[in-house]
Amino acid sequence: MAHNEDTSSIYLEHPRGSIQVRWNHDRIFGREDFSFLTSNESSYISRKGKGGHFVITSDRDIYGYVQFFIQDLGSANGTLVNGIEIQGRHKQVLKDGDSISPGGIIPFRVRTTDMKRGYYSNNLRSGEYSPLAHKSRNKSKLLGKILITVSIISLIISVSVSSFAFLTLNNTYEKALSLFEKVDAMKEYVNTFDNEFDKFDSYLDDIDTKYYKQMISSIKSLKNNQVVTVALTLAGLGSLLDDIDKGIEKFEGILDNIDKIKSDLTQAKKNFSTIKSALSEYDTLKENIASFIKILRAYIIGTMAYCIILNGIILYNGYYLLKLNKS
Repeated sequence: MAHNEDTSSIYLEHPRGSIQVRWNHDRIFGREDFSFLTSNESSYISRKGKGGHFVITSDRDIYGYVQFFIQDLGSANGTLVNGIEIQGRHKQVLKDGDSISPGGIIPFRVRTTDMKRGYYSNNLRSGEYSPLAHKSRNKSKLLGKILITVSIISLIISVSVSSFAFLTLNNTYEKALSLFEKVDAMKEYVNTFDNEFDKFDSYLDDIDTKYYKQMISSIKSLKNNQVVTVALTLAGLGSLLDDIDKGIEKFEGILDNIDKIKSDLTQAKKNFSTIKSALSEYDTLKENIASFIKILRAYIIGTMAYCIILNGIILYNGYYLLKLNKS
């Protein structure tokens, strides 16, 4: 309960008497303070000599208004505020109209006095009850519960989804790494084959097929010369002509195969040149994929952190509304 004046006070009212508690005068209550109670009622209240039953203190809130608090001092029979027992050393804020029951038996009602006319405590005039304000407090309590529930559910969902996305991304990247390794190995093989093609091409270039074909053409002309043919026939070497023809045909076939190999090798080198060009672009693609995955990882982590902070703020607001409603 808040007050404007240093002389503000509260009263503990009983059907047979009342006790005043002033601002800035902390007061410990025991059996001795309630002379108007019956002996049976007093038996439920702890004596001051044993530490007292409860204490009422006062302090200013953040706006400079006075609040009164009640705290049980470990009494044997406890202290109830509005039917709820004060647990341990918990301080309970007192409001106008609150009921205090030492030992759960003796009824006291908290009443306030405001020295400054026109001041409203918690939007209520002293001693007044407003259904609208009561309804507003219930709404704030409900809103606090809703905020807490929504923040917890949202936090669980956001963390779960972000974690799943992060794990899926890592799994995909690990699979992509194995593919990158295979492509790197293939790139090494292509480079090796290309170097071997260059060596083999140099060997083939050393074989001048045109020169050998000109020599074969000269041998054919010589063989077809009638003088040579008659001379070899008279010498009994006519069968040698047939062997020469067969040898020339085989040698021509070898030269034709070499020319074909040269042509095929040139085409193969062109194909490997295309493959090498594609693989050179692969390096850029690999870097782009790695950069994209890093950015996506950072985005997922940032989104998860943002959701945690946002839901933490919502959770705090919900808790604050509940705590404010209790006080």
